Amino acid sequence: MKVFFLLIIAQLLCNCNSNTKSKTDMGSVHKVRYNSASMTYQEKLKSCKADYPFVRWREAFNEGFEQYTEENCNRFKLIFDNLISDLIRLGEHSQSAEKVNAFKKAVLTLNNLSAEDDSLIETGEREDLCALVDQITIACGLNPKDFGGGEGLASEWREW
Repeated sequence: MKVFFLLIIAQLLCNCNSNTKSKTDMGSVHKVRYNSASMTYQEKLKSCKADYPFVRWREAFNEGFEQYTEENCNRFKLIFDNLISDLIRLGEHSQSAEKVNAFKKAVLTLNNLSAEDDSLIETGEREDLCALVDQITIACGLNPKDFGGGEGLASEWREW
């Protein structure tokens, strides 16, 4: 009987540890990928591309989400590729206002895309996009909490 209880307790402990691990893993999906001080400004920004959600969105097309055509997903990708290119061109030591203007241009373009088809940015996509904007904000040396009432740069202009 004691062995039975010990096995149950051991299993419960293992389950708790694996649940904690899985929650941590899921929470780190949008974790900034640059912990190394040796990464350049450009490398930090380019590393954000690894967390683009657009491939996952494209796969949802096959599950019946018809709005996520290859063309639409490529349009989202282009907006963020352009944002990252603009920030790299501006440089690490450019004025914060210049960097903020690059984000404004990207968010306004996202607004236009959303206005064309309001099914493109729903709750899950909004969360993905805001998290990505926050990640890029950090990579370029700004703090998302300083913008949009603490909600990040996307909240300054987004209409989705």
